[in-house]
Amino acid sequence: DFILPAILLEKEKIKQGYNYVLNNFNSVNVNDTIKSLYNYCNCDTYYELLLCLKEQPNSIILAQASIESGWGTSRFFLEGNNLFGIHTYNNDVSKIKANNSSLVYVKKYNSISESISHYLRTLAGGYAYEIYRNNRFGDIPAIELINYLSMYSIRRESYIQDLKDIITYNNLLKYDTIEFRYD
Repeated sequence: DFILPAILLEKEKIKQGYNYVLNNFNSVNVNDTIKSLYNYCNCDTYYELLLCLKEQPNSIILAQASIESGWGTSRFFLEGNNLFGIHTYNNDVSKIKANNSSLVYVKKYNSISESISHYLRTLAGGYAYEIYRNNRFGDIPAIELINYLSMYSIRRESYIQDLKDIITYNNLLKYDTIEFRYD
């Protein structure tokens, strides 16, 4: 109830970009909007751009948020709106130091929407998720798509199993058909 609306809003922004690319890419000039989408995705080709902007299943996003934020109870979420355990290596003030570590920091966000946006961009453009993006573009079921996210956690296959268990137990697949609507 709390996170899904923010997910839907952030996904809608990306969906608009995806639709814009589909509808306008054959134009003679690559305009500023297309250039900004290439920059957002940090890619060079039309195909990579579409892979980047392809929609991600709500069930996976919700499951990862639940694990990474401890169902909304983690210090990183409570102090920094970090739903997805995203680390930072930048020397900026927007970070939270992990307990008992001088080297591990997680990103601190101003809002939940900012956290979701960064997570979506990470999966859309991060080198570790290239196979995930390729399979997401193939429209395989979310429960199978999870198998390509093992690089998200050092727990690898255990993490994948936890995602599957959370999605199944909580019937999160039912949220995959929910979309943002303008009314």
